[in-house]
Amino acid sequence: MKPKLVYIERKLQDFVSIERVFERVAAHLPEDQYECEFKKLEFGSGFTGIVKNLVHFEPPEADIYHITGHVHFIAKKLPFERTVLTIHDLRILHTSSGLRRTFLKKFFLDWPLKYAKYITTISEASKNDIVGLSGCDPDRIRVIENPVTIDSAEFGTHELDTESPVVLQVGTEPHKNLERLIKAVEGIGCRLEIVGPLNGAQKELLENADLEYASSEALNDEEMRSKYLEADLLAFCSTFEGFGLPIVEAQAVGIPVVTSDREPMRGVSGGGAVLVDPEAPLSIRKGIRSVINDKELRTKIVEKGTLNVARFEPSAVAAKYHEVYQEILSTSK
Repeated sequence: MKPKLVYIERKLQDFVSIERVFERVAAHLPEDQYECEFKKLEFGSGFTGIVKNLVHFEPPEADIYHITGHVHFIAKKLPFERTVLTIHDLRILHTSSGLRRTFLKKFFLDWPLKYAKYITTISEASKNDIVGLSGCDPDRIRVIENPVTIDSAEFGTHELDTESPVVLQVGTEPHKNLERLIKAVEGIGCRLEIVGPLNGAQKELLENADLEYASSEALNDEEMRSKYLEADLLAFCSTFEGFGLPIVEAQAVGIPVVTSDREPMRGVSGGGAVLVDPEAPLSIRKGIRSVINDKELRTKIVEKGTLNVARFEPSAVAAKYHEVYQEILSTSK
């Protein structure tokens, strides 16, 4: 009988990047090695939701449990020796303070590290953050990058429209830095394509800008692929990330990338991007204009991006998780 592997996920969200990642991992594990199941929590991750999940969640019988992110607290309900916890980032602890931060740290970092034996994260930057905030032994934490969620073989190269290029922005949360990007591209004759829900202030900023734009949200995989294919370049100038999956997705479809000159974006891009200061709209503007105006530069970063994608192929990432799962099975017999 195949060992049963249960992926435990947060309650369904509009933006499901984490869920897409682990669907790809499960699909690329060695064939016929595991019986995989995905189990979503019933409640959200606010204070009330956390309490309800801890009270009501009953894990299904399984040989391995893998918490896929953002519901770290549920480790308390799982067997220590057979639980993997993936921590994507700890931005929530950097944007909170006082009693709220104390509560969040307890439920999203301190307790999870205590109740899950196997800890993975998606970049060296996130690993350093975990260690710095918790004092956890760094040797406990394994870095396993996210897999690209778009098959590069399905898509050809793209010729950039230098007259009216489409600049793709994925994400609208504060750290995604949309407001500075709007200032950066205003008046340069591009169209800004935004994926993610816009708040009132963002809508007002866009309406008052000298800028053509469109927005969409809650896209499925095929719709997201279309956004990449229709774009001329990706601007991913976040101020904080655990990984930066859109960088790799854009590289997979052969469009140039402009991203932040800080980790983990710099490392994830693997030299296949123009790097800018995310806190300086003029730097972002300069980077985008260089991509639009310099064909030789575009060709160079797209070629490097194509080579970079190989290390994020789903089969390569799944092989690393397979090693973790096999370690659990060998030690829990």
